Amino acid sequence: MAVGSSIIESATPLALFPMKDGIPNWDELLKIIKQHQPNLFLVGLPLNMDDSESELSTRARKFARRLRHQTNIETLMVDERLTTREARDELDHYHAQGRAKKLAADIGIETQKELTLKLSIKNAWGKLFYTQYLKHKIWFLSCILAIQSLIENLRLSPNAKIILIGSTWGLDNHNGKEVVFSASKFALRGIVHSLRESLRKDQIGVSILNLGYLATEFDLNTSIEDVLQQSGHELIPLQDVILAIKFILSTSQASCVKEINMPAMADLNL
Repeated sequence: MAVGSSIIESATPLALFPMKDGIPNWDELLKIIKQHQPNLFLVGLPLNMDDSESELSTRARKFARRLRHQTNIETLMVDERLTTREARDELDHYHAQGRAKKLAADIGIETQKELTLKLSIKNAWGKLFYTQYLKHKIWFLSCILAIQSLIENLRLSPNAKIILIGSTWGLDNHNGKEVVFSASKFALRGIVHSLRESLRKDQIGVSILNLGYLATEFDLNTSIEDVLQQSGHELIPLQDVILAIKFILSTSQASCVKEINMPAMADLNL
């Protein structure tokens, strides 16, 4: 574990935290969290090199879900493949230039192992924030452009619908503490409301599904019973989302389904 600052991209390793069969002592972990008061968690995602899920990545996703549920703090998964190798390569570069000892002294790191860990975390931070920046910038632009490109065809439909997928983190009464994520989802609701007014004269329905924690690691071929059992009844099966979409599509041109809010039953944020 480590604590870091997104502003100065610093990271300080903490003591190793023991886990039993992949399960942490939640009481002890929550004490550490209370001590450092983070506003964001990063959980490493150890995918296979071919992008397929591994047993460890499945465990990591389960841990991240429970961490978010236990603390009500935004939790993001970060691809951790090659971050350690990149850190070692960076450290070798410092050694080759004779700067490794100075670097370690400047940041208060005594051992090469600690320095490698710090550089690994720094690389993970860099990947995350660059990815988040691109995601939000491209996501909003692509959403608007995609709708614009479809408007003329939608006007030809006798019962056209536009359905966007939002999040319960964008609702007014959500207790989440992650400002950027919540703001982006709140902005999406604003886009939907504006579109609805602009397209009202064309009788094109515009709706948004504000979804809670989804069981996205299970495909539609997995039965709802298996999803509930494996997720501890904490996640929304994708089949439920499909039913909500089908409901909106089944309504007539005279109806306007503005929003459907669908938090998980176990979600205490709402």
